[in-house]
Amino acid sequence: RKPLASLFSKDPAVIAVAVLYFRIVPFAYGLQGIFNISSMILNALNKPIHATLLTIFQMFVLYIPLALLGKSILGTAGIFSALVVSYAVSGTFSYFLVNRVLNNHSKRKKTLK
Repeated sequence: RKPLASLFSKDPAVIAVAVLYFRIVPFAYGLQGIFNISSMILNALNKPIHATLLTIFQMFVLYIPLALLGKSILGTAGIFSALVVSYAVSGTFSYFLVNRVLNNHSKRKKTLK
């Protein structure tokens, strides 16, 4: 991790923060992907308000308050951990929301036939 971080900077403080980031944040990548794809699906299904509300929920309801709390408890690691938690919760929630919207969409299509 340190060799990767040293590609971005030679400053030891920057490298230390980057290494910390690389140790914590990758746990969120899968659920962040689900969150992002869910937003795209909702937009494609003409549900942009749902997608926007998901983003507001992830950022303003989860991430920012958790980052402030995490910083006061764990410092920089708390900020990075808040990102993981916010994507875990919002990614899981968005998965179930998209399934519900898709089921309703399918039912409506069957009713129209």
